[in-house]
Amino acid sequence: MITHCGVFATTSNDIKDTIYGLEKLQHRGQESCGISFIQNDKIVTYRKNGFVKDSFDAINNVKSKMFIGHVRYSTSGSKDDNSLIQPLKIFDNSNVITFAYNGNIPLDNNTFMSDSMFVQYFLQKHINNNIVQTLSYFLQSITGVYSMVVLTNNSIYALRDSTGNRPLHIGIRNGVYCIASETCAFGDFKHVRPVYPGELISINNNILKTEFKVRGNMKFCSMELIYFMKPESNYNAYTVEHTRKYYGNMLADQEEYNINGIVVGSPSSGIIAGKAYANKLKLKYEQLITKNPNYNKRSFIMNNNDDRLKICREKFIFDKHKINNKKIIIVDDSIVRGITMKYIIQLLKECNAKEIHIRVASPPLKYTCNYGVDIPTKNELIAHNKSIDEIKNYLGVNTIKYLNISYLKTKDKCTACFNGEYNINITDIEDLI
Repeated sequence: MITHCGVFATTSNDIKDTIYGLEKLQHRGQESCGISFIQNDKIVTYRKNGFVKDSFDAINNVKSKMFIGHVRYSTSGSKDDNSLIQPLKIFDNSNVITFAYNGNIPLDNNTFMSDSMFVQYFLQKHINNNIVQTLSYFLQSITGVYSMVVLTNNSIYALRDSTGNRPLHIGIRNGVYCIASETCAFGDFKHVRPVYPGELISINNNILKTEFKVRGNMKFCSMELIYFMKPESNYNAYTVEHTRKYYGNMLADQEEYNINGIVVGSPSSGIIAGKAYANKLKLKYEQLITKNPNYNKRSFIMNNNDDRLKICREKFIFDKHKINNKKIIIVDDSIVRGITMKYIIQLLKECNAKEIHIRVASPPLKYTCNYGVDIPTKNELIAHNKSIDEIKNYLGVNTIKYLNISYLKTKDKCTACFNGEYNINITDIEDLI
């Protein structure tokens, strides 16, 4: 499964725009990256394991009329298998077409190593010298959650599944377009609009056109807003930062204890909600826990608990003097396994914190995700088998409170990981092989 990856495409003639965009999407995938571009009317693809900043020195002066790119975070298949690094190829007669994909199409058999390989198989099987018909058929036939960009020798295409579960946006600069998983990757491109749920668009000679659209029913991933997306990225008419401030304000509205403590946002994802929470309750906010500026890995997307714990030990810095004998209120965006939070609490106690209170700007994460978030078993989720009081005791804190799910405004969002309501239909691919 290729889940919260990042995709980018542009009709800019400078590869530096694509490299910049992929660097800004690096938080969505840190295992590998790749770029496809047109050279002498043929598609050339360059793919590497590792970070974007280390991968494209050999081609950083390339000029072309179109580029697509991908950063990868895999949840199945070998993480070192170069055959899974995107963009991937399909063949239309003698012409190569490449695509970059972000999403999850669950596979119920062992025929394919990953769902991206199934996408490759499906497109190759149904290619018919008309890429618009092929991609339109894909949109009609495949339910699941995905966003995708496609490069031919004369056009870029972009499509988004009918639930719009994964983000995908369009930008423009002086008549030149870009498409990206998040608007944080746009640089000086101006945001135009999202690719709508169920929409297939094309860009040919810098003319943007809707080629096809199936009826959409928005179920945007709640965890995108809570955790994955960059704060400066757009969500509908607002930024993600605006949404996280709202969650922090609502967390404050729920407060039932009068705790005269120092509010600390768990760095970095809890800071926005933490400041909003403190401001609403007129409490002092201080960033007494900071990230090591030389550390840029995300503990959530590490492969195992040992790696996550190692990262926790290396990436946090504590202001011991200011924590000493103080009541500390930690605001975090979410608690998944509880490993990071338990370690933070352990170090706060070593710093002689008088009291420790936890506030979480999301509901308890109780269920695994059928749509690609990398939580393999329910038993890994601290809230699945533990009550709020049991979580409080396990973490060793004075109080813990979560955001009520109603504040997520759930009508247009997928909240299955919080309430177990899996209301996105998934294709049975057996009939399509």
